[in-house]
Amino acid sequence: MTFGGADGCVQFFGDPISTVYTWRHKLAGLVRVNGVPARRRILVIGRFHHDYKGATWSDPVTGEWSIEGMAEYPERSLLVIVFDDLQKPLEYNAEVLDYVSQVATE
Repeated sequence: MTFGGADGCVQFFGDPISTVYTWRHKLAGLVRVNGVPARRRILVIGRFHHDYKGATWSDPVTGEWSIEGMAEYPERSLLVIVFDDLQKPLEYNAEVLDYVSQVATE
């Protein structure tokens, strides 16, 4: 695998699908439990190889979360998992969002 690129980009050559990484993408959402904003862990993985892409916590007051400065991934190639493990007793399973795409911030 060789590296090349310009303008803050890294390009990977030699893979079956060449991808250009720009680190200017964002993924964001809102977590609510029974309609109320909640603090929960969010994990983002690649849906094809289950590789780690990012993680964060949602805000306890607003329920908002975001992961900024992400690399560019093919459309609909991310899997977002929102864990519901803070509530005692545990009442819900994790929420899973499949075929997710991030947006460019610039």
